Amino acid sequence: MHFTKLQISELMRKHAEKENGLHDLMEIMLESIMVAERVEFLREDPQNKGNGYRLGHAYGQGRKLGFRIPRDRYGNFHPRILAILRDQE
Repeated sequence: MHFTKLQISELMRKHAEKENGLHDLMEIMLESIMVAERVEFLREDPQNKGNGYRLGHAYGQGRKLGFRIPRDRYGNFHPRILAILRDQE
C-alpha cells in the first residue's frame, strides 16, 4: 500500500496529538531512516545481507527513545543518524 505525502502527514499529525504521540513518531522515524540507510549500504555489496536488529536508545525531547538498530551480516553497517544523535547529547 502506498500513501501520498499528504496522507502520511495527516496520519503523523493525528498520531502526534495523542499522549506520547510525538515520542512514538520520533522512534518510528529513526527506525525508518536506519532501515533506509541499510538498504542503501547493502546495495554496494551484493554478498552482504541484512541480519536482524539490535536494541538501541537515544535521548530526545528530554526522554529516552527506544528503537531497533538494523544490522548486516558482516557487522559493517553503522547508521549515520546515530552518530548525529550522539553528537547532540
